[in-house]
Amino acid sequence: MEGTSIGIIILQRPEKADRFMNLKSEDLLTSLLWSHLRLLDPNIFLRRFINESLGHEEIKEGELSYKNMKHAFWQKMSPPRERTPRNRELYEFMPELFSRETALKPKEGKTEADCLLTLGNHLENSPLAAILMIEMKLNAQPSSSTSYDPHRDQISRNVDVLWFHAEECDVKRFYYILFDNQFRPAREIQALRDPLTLMKMIPDRNYILYPAEQVSRSIGWISYRKIRDLLWETKPLLKEGAEATACSDLILLLDDVISRNTPKRAIFDDVSNGST
Repeated sequence: MEGTSIGIIILQRPEKADRFMNLKSEDLLTSLLWSHLRLLDPNIFLRRFINESLGHEEIKEGELSYKNMKHAFWQKMSPPRERTPRNRELYEFMPELFSRETALKPKEGKTEADCLLTLGNHLENSPLAAILMIEMKLNAQPSSSTSYDPHRDQISRNVDVLWFHAEECDVKRFYYILFDNQFRPAREIQALRDPLTLMKMIPDRNYILYPAEQVSRSIGWISYRKIRDLLWETKPLLKEGAEATACSDLILLLDDVISRNTPKRAIFDDVSNGST
């Protein structure tokens, strides 16, 4: 989806139209934030955003460019092959292909990525060939189970689907970032940042091409408040005109979102830490 107009977004998601003028709508925030963030020089803002979310310098200066970057909102992504009915049918005829445990995993439907960014590809000789999935949350925690599998949480499923997509597209790097208004990472994010837990939660992916240590460092979290601070720090570095205007508008938007949607538990956290 390339349009930045709210009207265009509503036409593309008519079932969400009654919620789009409410700043407590995750879909509205997704469309407003990322349709404007893509106007900013990626080597100035997006690089900082990814590195801050992951907690280390993953993207080096000069690795991102407008030319090779693509955005898609609410992208439907197919489940891994071991989560499809076809896998179970193959097992019945050729059980030697894989284990019974893998073949009989609960099947899943398509996963919807709130925002999927393609950060270049090998065919265009991009400095960086990677994909980034953003999961947006507002006043909500990631689901601890899914409708298909009560033992599989939402974050593990999303990372598994993204990882499978990277394997199928021969993309060497991928990143998953949870974007919410909490004051600390969700426990599911913290769990997958540990390589041993990652291998236990997502056992069916290619750990030869994508080592557990690498993938665990590719899973991140960031808050609306931190994004607002990054925009404020970034603004003096942007070009005058559309970039600077988009940055200023986003700061005002996030100020409003933060003031309206501060989690109650965060207020108690601030008091206990001696903040005012």
